[in-house]
Amino acid sequence: MDLRQKKTRNIAWTVAIVLAVFVLTLFFNIYTPMTVDDYYYSFNFANAERLSGIADVAQSMQRHYHTVNGRLIPHSIVQTVLMYFGKGAVANTLNSLMFIALGYLIYKIANTDKEVSPVRLLLIYLLLYTFSPAIGQTLFWFDGSVNYLWGTTAILAMLYFYNDKFFHPGKYSSPWFLLASLPLAFLAGGWSENGSSTLLMLQVLYMALYAWTYRKEQKFPLFYALSFVTSFVSWLLMLTAPANAYRRSRFPQMGKREMLSMRLNDCFKMLRQYLYPILAMLFALLILGLFITAFKNRFTNKISFVPEKNRLFVSFLFLLASMVANFVMVAAPYGPRSAFSPTVFLIVSLCTLASCFRMEKTSVLCCLLTVMLILCMGVYTADGLRSTKVYYDNYKTVEADMYQQKEAGIEDIKATVVVPSSPFTATYGLELLSPNPEQEFNVYVSKFHELHSIAASDYIETHSSVIQRLKEKVFDWMFP
Repeated sequence: MDLRQKKTRNIAWTVAIVLAVFVLTLFFNIYTPMTVDDYYYSFNFANAERLSGIADVAQSMQRHYHTVNGRLIPHSIVQTVLMYFGKGAVANTLNSLMFIALGYLIYKIANTDKEVSPVRLLLIYLLLYTFSPAIGQTLFWFDGSVNYLWGTTAILAMLYFYNDKFFHPGKYSSPWFLLASLPLAFLAGGWSENGSSTLLMLQVLYMALYAWTYRKEQKFPLFYALSFVTSFVSWLLMLTAPANAYRRSRFPQMGKREMLSMRLNDCFKMLRQYLYPILAMLFALLILGLFITAFKNRFTNKISFVPEKNRLFVSFLFLLASMVANFVMVAAPYGPRSAFSPTVFLIVSLCTLASCFRMEKTSVLCCLLTVMLILCMGVYTADGLRSTKVYYDNYKTVEADMYQQKEAGIEDIKATVVVPSSPFTATYGLELLSPNPEQEFNVYVSKFHELHSIAASDYIETHSSVIQRLKEKVFDWMFP
């Protein structure tokens, strides 16, 4: 097979994998109905009325900035999309495209100047499916995904240009590119507290690395300086929101030492629960690389480890970014969703280190290990889709019953609530309908569906699958 045929086949396989992952992600999104905050953000925070125009979104976000949090960028997007399109085809398609973009950005940062490898790209998507914290809430729940999936994608898009500029100092010098990059810098800088804070740190480190590496050859890039300042301004606007002080005043005050101890414990809990497995793979790859370097030709001549200095720097930067994004949450309450950006940064670090390996000849052992990895993660993902579909079917049955009651003239609706058991389901661990119709969530659901009231009459417990329980037991055993 000549080089041109090989390249054509490579492109065909890449397109096939991207389409397959897109369709799979689209099904996950379709099987994820409106969840908690999707209902809240369908209303104006200023007057609790349904949104009807961009002016309402602006008024709502002004109130949101003073009473909820400073994340105006993602929540403006959430309210605008839900107002015009609801949780339907547009939201599901955008979410699926954003997941495709995230995986591709991870690949491009980790594999600068290399043609896309279909197998490596597939492994990245499967890593995201297998290790994303609270996956149903960070990838499929619309409000959650805009905050975490979209935000991390925007941050990686900004870092892609920083990384590419570092490897290719002659690129991105056009004033038109500079102007076009500033909106992205503003979006990425003000998207999320821990992700955007880590972005600023990485921008500074990339600038320092660039200045040292090219100190005698290149002028310092204006792109780096202006995009950093833009991101910093956006970050300040988010963190200085009056809502942050307002929220602190609503919770019981704890001693500083108690608070620090509790939040540090949360940081270590998230590190152990979500980052340890990827850290173990990262250090296993490093040990394997050192072993191959030390004993090449004695044990194997099919695989080589080429530790390029700049690539190792990038891997270390994203390892550091993962730890910073995790432990910066000592400043705020830390739930599983906020561990998404630390997890993605660590996957970038892992994939960058993996890009230093070269297969000089076909290795049967490597091929078998790759197939086993794809099968294990693929089976886990397929099981997640099955769990999500089961929950969705139950949800639609309950929803149909609710509308039958409404059509029958029943004003106070009684609903059976399905309690999910799989993290692939967005409502896993989140607020559910209460038996009390005056509970805030109940009120918003009834207003959304134009009901007099709604309350939970019964709860159906679902059971986690054998595969889900097996994964949890393996992780608990390996990372206690």
